Amino acid sequence: MSFLRKSIFVTGGQMAGILLNMLGGVIYSRALGPGGMGQYELFRSSQMVVVTFLSLGMGNASIYFLNNLKYAPSHIVSNTTKVSLLFGLLLIVGFTAAIFFNPAYFGKISFIVALLFAMGSAALVNITTLRPVLVAQLASKRMVLVDMLPRIIILLSGVLMLCIHQKSPGFAITALGVGNAAACCALFYFLREHINLRAPFDWKTLGALLKYSIKLSASSFLYVLTANVTVMLLRYSQLENFNQVGLYTRAVAISGMITIIPSTVGPLLYAKWAGLKGELLANQAQFAMRVSSSISFTISAIVFIFSRQIIHLLYGPAFYGANVALRILAPSLVFITITSICNNLLAGDGKAIITMYILAITFTIVAGVTWLTVGRLGIEGAALGVLCGNIFSAVANLVVCNRHYGLNFAKCVVIRPSDVKTMMKSLKLK
Repeated sequence: MSFLRKSIFVTGGQMAGILLNMLGGVIYSRALGPGGMGQYELFRSSQMVVVTFLSLGMGNASIYFLNNLKYAPSHIVSNTTKVSLLFGLLLIVGFTAAIFFNPAYFGKISFIVALLFAMGSAALVNITTLRPVLVAQLASKRMVLVDMLPRIIILLSGVLMLCIHQKSPGFAITALGVGNAAACCALFYFLREHINLRAPFDWKTLGALLKYSIKLSASSFLYVLTANVTVMLLRYSQLENFNQVGLYTRAVAISGMITIIPSTVGPLLYAKWAGLKGELLANQAQFAMRVSSSISFTISAIVFIFSRQIIHLLYGPAFYGANVALRILAPSLVFITITSICNNLLAGDGKAIITMYILAITFTIVAGVTWLTVGRLGIEGAALGVLCGNIFSAVANLVVCNRHYGLNFAKCVVIRPSDVKTMMKSLKLK
């Protein structure tokens, strides 16, 4: 399979995975209701934060060591596997205890469910660490299988819940753990020839890998923490039940769905950035900003106007309480799009560290506003925190890009007829 076909196959798998996630979220919401979905999403958010922290960015660092520094796959995989297995074991013990002995926060859950979920979380640490090895090997079919397996299991479990009228969050949480465990087993099987647990630790290589990986992991951890801190703070302020968490996460899920639409035009907009400098780069960035922000604004307006109907179509009347939060989140799409374009511009020019600093301040704003408002406003306060953070991130990134690349703010808004013609030319086959 050629590189182009592998790229298309992986992209298609990613899109299919996104659709499966969306469908799974719809099915789970209708099966569990706001309270059950809130508890499920709390577990999932907590898992993402802990797993991202423990993986330490070793996966992405492995790609650099394999492809750029030309280390032998068995040398890297054996070392990282031992580290991820050790972290996974610690996670199983710690997560199980935290969940089982803290019912006020996580809700009442059986020890077996807590253990299976923790084991699935440990499996996800291994997936996060080792899956990039498949990326380095361009093993597209294996990558897609590892990505799709947990989504398929979660989707099938949701269908089963509807069929047998099972409304237990514990069932859904168990499916989350089992799905990750199955994907981890498949990944270990694919990499079995490179894993040698009897080989001694190469402390020098491991130290160099961790030194490089921790730098990469900072931005990823901040991003995940920013995306999930509102759920955690909302839960702390609403300990009597999970309804508010369930309603808020459905509003976030819808805003996440619509974010995908403008991102699909990304390859058409960023393709010509490589190698551009000065005014040419600024013009291309302004073009990308006009097109993407115009699409985002249109979608945001539609979601704002028809928010109640969208909620009814996807999740049913039980989730009408998410309507106001969704309307607050809808404008965020425009600011997220601006931030994404600026991040691509900075990363492509070797200035990703600036993005990390902006993200750190963004996290502080999101957490601060949420903490101050969620007690009185509930999910509307959490949504307001996200909106404030996104506004700051977009403005800060624009200011930085203006100073570094000379972007003209006036030329970054309102799509032009010439932009449409350029897009149509990009879509035509050469």
